[in-house]
Amino acid sequence: MVGGRREVVNEVGKRQMLCSTSGGGKPIIPNTETCPGLALPGELIERILSFLPLTCIFKFRSVCKEWNRLMSSQVFLKTCCSEPFGRPLFFFFADNWNRSVVAYKFESRRWFKVPFGCVPNLTNVKASSGNLILCKNLVGRADGFVDDGYVVCNPTTRAWIQLPQPPLLYRKISPRVLTMKQLGEGSSSSFQVIQSITVDGHETGGNGCFTLLQGYSSETNQWTIVGRIQHSITSIVWSNDTIHCLSTSSRIVCSSKVGSHQWQSVYLPPDHRFWKLLKWEGVVILPGICCSTNDLVVWMLNENDTQTGWTNVGQVDAHARGRFDPVVCGDIIVFVGHTNLLTFNLRKKLWRILPSCPYMERSCREPLPSSWSCQRSLFSPF
Repeated sequence: MVGGRREVVNEVGKRQMLCSTSGGGKPIIPNTETCPGLALPGELIERILSFLPLTCIFKFRSVCKEWNRLMSSQVFLKTCCSEPFGRPLFFFFADNWNRSVVAYKFESRRWFKVPFGCVPNLTNVKASSGNLILCKNLVGRADGFVDDGYVVCNPTTRAWIQLPQPPLLYRKISPRVLTMKQLGEGSSSSFQVIQSITVDGHETGGNGCFTLLQGYSSETNQWTIVGRIQHSITSIVWSNDTIHCLSTSSRIVCSSKVGSHQWQSVYLPPDHRFWKLLKWEGVVILPGICCSTNDLVVWMLNENDTQTGWTNVGQVDAHARGRFDPVVCGDIIVFVGHTNLLTFNLRKKLWRILPSCPYMERSCREPLPSSWSCQRSLFSPF
């Protein structure tokens, strides 16, 4: 049935193209008598076009102005969002300058390059949610460029928006940790961002340091204070309506409902090194390395277990001695290292090694590349 729709689309597109331009490339007035495809109702054409693969939609936008207008409208994009575009893709920067982006498609098991020049002055990707990614961006000031601007982008359509600068509450702060949540499915019209800043307690007349959580909402286009923790934070994950913060120095994970300011703590599994929290189907995942065996271990937060709070869901002897950057892509955790890419299927409990990327230009002595996962969708809430 889908093949039949594509044949209709191809035939309509050919006729539309013939009617839109003359032999010399000059536009002419369409005629429904010589181009029967134009006589089809607009609703029918729109419905047929919505079944096209993602790449074909971009190609058919160049058929004529009418199709470009139709296939760029919010109504059409929301219709396309109801059709799945496959599993999420895994992305990372393949060069030392964060300009060459590559992606891995699990269905076809292949690597391919991705043009990613839409965001100006891009430095790295800090978080992702649904079909959106949160990037750090260089912003110009009187004393030069500063790397603290935030941009939210849809890499499929290359649409992006610059977020307003967060208010500078204190002078002495540590580097920020960020997370993002897209409200609803791919056709959602809003998103939220949370960043943590560690503040020197001496600025407020106290001792030690504490962490403030600032939240941004696309609905209000403003930053507000959403929480405060008496620990330094190294990772944040937003699961359902709960914020989870990892503190490797205190060896705990703090959790709180958004807006409640009532934090509960769970101690980390002993004898492990951890880097960041992950989210999978509303469950908090904590990958790490066992210090005594150098095994990669995947823990799952079990809120019903008051004894330990964690369940071991996967372990492998990976001779892991360096640092990894884990990323959840669908049901798979991708462990990004300097030498290879190891994966763990959370549903099937299987470990695999991804084939080597043929486009790698990054030196093994450089820091780990910025990596992320993103769902392909034409809709952008901006």
